Amino acid sequence: MALELDCASLRTYLPELERFSDKYRQSPASQPTLRRVDLHAPFFPQEIFEGYFNPRKKRKSVLLYCAS
Repeated sequence: MALELDCASLRTYLPELERFSDKYRQSPASQPTLRRVDLHAPFFPQEIFEGYFNPRKKRKSVLLYCAS
């Protein structure tokens, strides 16, 4: 009697193998975050800087078109 398994059931039987790159993967807790205090505000365009730190604030929309 042969045992037939599909891919989904094989995952439950076989353990996940550790990959070489797994030891270099950063955990979400160790990833840096951007803080307003750490950035030099005059370097960035004002709308982009404020848009990142105040995402709920309404932005002015700009309509761009090409006249042909």
